[in-house]
Amino acid sequence: ETCDQAKRELETWGEGDKTAKQKAEAVLAVVCACVQQGMTNNGIERIKALGTKYDKKHHEVVFELKHPDKPANTVVQVAQQGYTMGGKVLRKAKVALSSK
Repeated sequence: ETCDQAKRELETWGEGDKTAKQKAEAVLAVVCACVQQGMTNNGIERIKALGTKYDKKHHEVVFELKHPDKPANTVVQVAQQGYTMGGKVLRKAKVALSSK
């Protein structure tokens, strides 16, 4: 169903008053939802990183940001989503940590 919605969005590319960028974003959102649903159906889960304390098992630090209102070593940005399946890490989340 979701993939069919993406195809319909592409077929109407030149219609209506939406700009090309808005149409592309709509198509991308539908495709991403389709992929995410397939992953969920197969037991692949996103690692919840934003706002959590650094965990070397689930996070790969790519940079640090001065963030005085957050405790040190708190994930303040996710550069790339990480995933698990059956409790095993498939890919660590690439994150930015707060620093003082």
